[in-house]
Amino acid sequence: MMARGRPASKPLLMPMPPDSDCECPAILEGMAHFDHEFSLIVGRTRKAAFHFLDTPENVHKDGILAISTVPAVDIVRQQVPAVRGAVHRLQSGLTMWAFLRSNFASADGPVFN
Repeated sequence: MMARGRPASKPLLMPMPPDSDCECPAILEGMAHFDHEFSLIVGRTRKAAFHFLDTPENVHKDGILAISTVPAVDIVRQQVPAVRGAVHRLQSGLTMWAFLRSNFASADGPVFN
């Protein structure tokens, strides 16, 4: 199990807005314990088309990213569809074209990190 963040008595979780269909809480501050961390990388073109890259699993050493591996382990790959939907909705609300990288911790389910 890995941990990242500043120690806190308990993590401050940001609830999703009531009209959101995202079931993925976000950690604002605190120590988070998780089994795996992974990144979701999505590109959006000027014509608003979305392109997802393969999802790497991230491994840290002394709190610093040491290696990202594709393909990720099964438990991470099983969580990718849910987080792709959440990131797609997030990026759909932005008026930009670029690559967006989002990190997620995998414990009992994906948590935006």
